[in-house]
Amino acid sequence: MTDSSASPLKWHLSPGNRRALKRLGYGKSGVKAHLAIMRAPHYQNLLDGTKVWETRVTKVKAAPYGRVKKDDVVIWKPVGGTGHRASRVLRVVSDARAPGIGFHEDIWTTIDVMDTATRRAVEEKFNEPGYDYVTFIRVSPPIEIGEFKVQKKDSRAWVVLEAR
Repeated sequence: MTDSSASPLKWHLSPGNRRALKRLGYGKSGVKAHLAIMRAPHYQNLLDGTKVWETRVTKVKAAPYGRVKKDDVVIWKPVGGTGHRASRVLRVVSDARAPGIGFHEDIWTTIDVMDTATRRAVEEKFNEPGYDYVTFIRVSPPIEIGEFKVQKKDSRAWVVLEAR
């Protein structure tokens, strides 16, 4: 399978969006922006501070695996909703399951510091066949950034954004 996340999306930042994202470090050399689509309960947990780790487990090497790094900015959007928020990436731990071995020890150490609900969901996904790539992303508390325009017409839940 190929990584359909390889193509960045074009997006437009208003002056207000730009100011908000700049507070998180966007605009500095090497800092990328990412759009993460989240289901309602996870989005709400992020907003109320009970969720500080975002976890993405995939069957292929798709973003955020290998694409997100410390100090990048993640823009959060609820599925089918509005009310964009953004966070700075504080830590990233990624791994690929090795055939016959599993994941490296630092993955399990990272899981140990997560809240119980996140840990349970991750462990369930690990037990499903074919989900071999995992990315754990520790983020700062999200800030309000307002609405912005992005041309997204596919089912990707995580995309790298390219300013225009």
